[in-house]
Amino acid sequence: MHHRICIAMVVCVLSTRLTADDATTRDRDFRIGKPQLALNAEGHTADVTALAYSPDGAHLFTASSDRTIRMWDTATGECLRVIRTPIAGSQFGVLYSCAVTRDGKLLATGEFSEAPGDPAAIYLISLETFEIVKRLEGHRGSVFGLEFSYDDKRLVSGSGWDKQVNIWDVASGRSIRAFNAPDLVWDAIFSPDGTQVATACYDGNAYLWSAQDGRRLATLRGHDGLVESIDWSRDGRTIATGGTDGTIRLWSYNGSPIKTFSNSIAGFVKSVQFSRDGRLLLASHLDALDDNKPVVSLIDIQRSVQVLKFRDHTRAVWNAIFSPDEQYIASTGGYDAATYIWNRGTGRTRTRMAARSKGLYAVAWGEDGKTIAWGTLTTAGISSVVTPTRSRSRNRSSGPSTCRDSNGRIIPTSSGISTGCAASSRVMVCGCCKLQIRRLKCSAAGNRS
Repeated sequence: MHHRICIAMVVCVLSTRLTADDATTRDRDFRIGKPQLALNAEGHTADVTALAYSPDGAHLFTASSDRTIRMWDTATGECLRVIRTPIAGSQFGVLYSCAVTRDGKLLATGEFSEAPGDPAAIYLISLETFEIVKRLEGHRGSVFGLEFSYDDKRLVSGSGWDKQVNIWDVASGRSIRAFNAPDLVWDAIFSPDGTQVATACYDGNAYLWSAQDGRRLATLRGHDGLVESIDWSRDGRTIATGGTDGTIRLWSYNGSPIKTFSNSIAGFVKSVQFSRDGRLLLASHLDALDDNKPVVSLIDIQRSVQVLKFRDHTRAVWNAIFSPDEQYIASTGGYDAATYIWNRGTGRTRTRMAARSKGLYAVAWGEDGKTIAWGTLTTAGISSVVTPTRSRSRNRSSGPSTCRDSNGRIIPTSSGISTGCAASSRVMVCGCCKLQIRRLKCSAAGNRS
């Protein structure tokens, strides 16, 4: 099967003004105003890390490691808009979380940071003008959890490296409460009445906190592995947690354990969400009963049975959420960075949203300036800037491409991945693996098609 790469346009993304603290040594090649090139493949070219519906269900927002947020038409699967946040060097600009206000006017997204101490911003984006209206600064680690309060006046964020939970005033963009969790925070949510915050943490526990003063109210112990996700039922009475130990656990609002779904139902749980009536639990996980294949499950809580499984994803599913009317479910993950919207009752796919190619791990200009060499995990080829996909080579069926330095010595490619089949003096940087190869002469071995 040939994998088509569509180079629809080359976009120059300019970094906006950053603080002096942001200009670390690692970022000096990515100064303010310096353009960076991005290829538009009509979809995400790296993992989709977070999902959020518009209140009317007409649009789905997807945040990705490719440093973009895309707005999709949920009926047709068409990408209506690409939203780009400021980017700089290192992992700046890689997005790991997103949330939409219940009035549909604002979207929040949080950055990933590469190392402890690196700053990670939160951006508030107007969904009327699609402009950044506020940048929230304070976290020194990846922002993994984001949620607006039910009245849309506050935003809670949970961070990895700095183990910090922040509660922000949305109108002013100021932090009105900050406190530290015992370990890295993977998820953070408000209680329905907004008086408490719940966090899922790396130490295998979940915690309940007072949103007023940051006091710890309860510790939810029981997982034998890190807790990846957490959700609160609409009536405020029950909390669900999912973790790497392959269990989903239900807790009372005061932290007392209620029920455990063992790995006979789930394995390595990435996300959990209650249905509106609290009777069903939506979970993305690995299927412990089927060779740990990725699956999204609907679980009947009272009967402790899976009533539906969705298996179309090709790799671990990062997230799954109900549509506002709960007739559909959106889930994302897989090697092809695909997002599916599927029917809750039948499990049939309504729309599939994905790029026309798999995520790129390396790309390079040809010396003639008219061709681009590219490589994914399994495929490599050359594309004309004018006519996409002019030639292509499959590194496993047709033999690998080789790169040579100025002395003619072969330079091995990462993990056997071919980097393309054109001489190159400049290699662009992949957002996922940060591969940088300069002044190489590349030649292709094997057939082209």
